Amino acid sequence: MKVLSLTLFATLLVIYCTAQKPVLIKNINPTSQSYISNLTLFKDKVFFSAADDRGSALWCTDGTSQGTIKVKDVIAGMNSSNFNLPFTVMGDKMFFVGKLSELWVSDGTTNGTKLIKQFSNGNHSGLGEFTAFENKLFFRVDNGEGDALWVTDGTPEGTVKIKNFIQSNDAYRYPANMMVINDKLFFRFGEGSVANELWTTDGTEASTVRLLKIETSDAPLMDNFTAIGNKIFFRLNSDLWVTNGTPSNTFPLCKILGNWSPQFGNEKNVGEFYNLIL
Repeated sequence: MKVLSLTLFATLLVIYCTAQKPVLIKNINPTSQSYISNLTLFKDKVFFSAADDRGSALWCTDGTSQGTIKVKDVIAGMNSSNFNLPFTVMGDKMFFVGKLSELWVSDGTTNGTKLIKQFSNGNHSGLGEFTAFENKLFFRVDNGEGDALWVTDGTPEGTVKIKNFIQSNDAYRYPANMMVINDKLFFRFGEGSVANELWTTDGTEASTVRLLKIETSDAPLMDNFTAIGNKIFFRLNSDLWVTNGTPSNTFPLCKILGNWSPQFGNEKNVGEFYNLIL
């Protein structure tokens, strides 16, 4: 029995070590680095960006050499940079950002990989915070006119700006921490280094409203957004806050500390203590 157990263990060890051994699938760029990145599972294949002697392109693989193919050239030139932002899958579409802040969409085929829109400032960091909601993709754009909230359905005509925020060169100011709850999209918006705001939208400009604005003498810390049931909990400096998506029900769960005061969208005054029954 002891010999059988050792034999079985040795067999399993060989199988495990063999399974873990890396295998070269394809050498995409034999003469230089291929900069493979953004590996994303989509339609039972792994899609990724890689560079060859023609530039950076969208590739996919089924795990075999024959099944590892270039889908479409995106950035021309041997010394071109690779895609700098992760791919985002939404249903039967995959979105990614190419050069000069180009927003692309792909259905996994060459003909179905198309440029949706090129934004003006030519900076990869100008696009980000991609979040799927109601079969559309929401994202932020800095196109030289200020930070704005945009939405796309994957077509040029369906790619529109929802709301433009005040022009600023402050890196703190852009829609971030997007999350969906109760058929609404929530996001944080920083106003320079002295304020943080909580906003919500259902995808239209009219519905994009501010729930909360906090002003401080120092940069306020608003993060750790977590959805539980129909509420969102988040940290604001040293305090725990909660919202159900309305200004009157956005408040702290503990005593307010520090030299700052909350300003609600409905200008309602709040006291020092709050109770919440979950």
